[in-house]
Amino acid sequence: MNKKTKKRLQQIIGFVVSLVILYFVIARFIKYWDDISMVLSKANWFMMLIGVLVMGSGVASITFIWQRAMKVMYDKSVPFYCGLTMIFLPNITRYIPGKFWFIFGIMYFAKKWKIDTASAFTVSFIAHLFFLISGVILGILLVGFGNFISIPIWMILILLIISVIILRPALIHKLLQIALKFAGKQDEYSRMPVMKPSLIIFSIAVGFGMWLMMGLGIMICTKSVYPDFQWQNYLSITGAFSFSWIIGYISIITPAGLGVREGVMMYSLPSIIPEAQRVFLSLATRVWMMFSEAILLTAIILILFIKNELKFNKNQNNLSIENGLSEELENE
Repeated sequence: MNKKTKKRLQQIIGFVVSLVILYFVIARFIKYWDDISMVLSKANWFMMLIGVLVMGSGVASITFIWQRAMKVMYDKSVPFYCGLTMIFLPNITRYIPGKFWFIFGIMYFAKKWKIDTASAFTVSFIAHLFFLISGVILGILLVGFGNFISIPIWMILILLIISVIILRPALIHKLLQIALKFAGKQDEYSRMPVMKPSLIIFSIAVGFGMWLMMGLGIMICTKSVYPDFQWQNYLSITGAFSFSWIIGYISIITPAGLGVREGVMMYSLPSIIPEAQRVFLSLATRVWMMFSEAILLTAIILILFIKNELKFNKNQNNLSIENGLSEELENE
């Protein structure tokens, strides 16, 4: 089986898995549709918009990790809007099959703002890595808390492994080496500076804040639909969302974790929450997240327009990008 056929088969399997999981989730959604449609007819849409904006703020805060890593590791200060653009726009291409667009996005803006492409790749991977690590830790802890059960042994083992990674920067460097190899930039690994413990602690702390802010946004959105929903569920919702988001993120066979995230979210929420609300939240969180990303994308584009950053210089950027991406295009 050649590489192209294998990739196509993987995509088909992922699509089928997504459909199967979504079938069971949507079947329950239809079962409770009368109740859900009734509460939606009375929803506070302005309050929901506030919640979506809070979620978007949580997503944008990953830029603080990107900025700090760029400053600490490469002694380069980059404006917040530049960091946000470089980490958010390439990441949103996860909805498009293939790694080409992610690589293209980073290379384009790195060239535009005269940032070394290897540094840009490395820092972007660092930000995503700590985004995932903090999400796993918070998800495991808060899912266990929300369900009022003792944390299973396998979850404790995962936490121990993550703790070792945090305490051993060398292991983080190994993960980054794998990520750079995946992007076809493994030759740049030898130039990567050693990561300082202070940067690791800062990144984990910001990561926790990101997930907690996104959980707050989800809680506000939920209250806009279910006014009597208790604030005591805030931590459990945050844990279920972060845990399901990470599982969907690492589910490489499904497009954007479709189906996987919804299924995990529904079964991660505590049983004290009525099933109709759990089903609604499993689907609504994806919709709210997509709206928050759309608003953030619009804000970035407006900022770039205001700063005249969207002008395309054919004589400089176009040629350099085409030359730099020729190998990536062949691989895709």
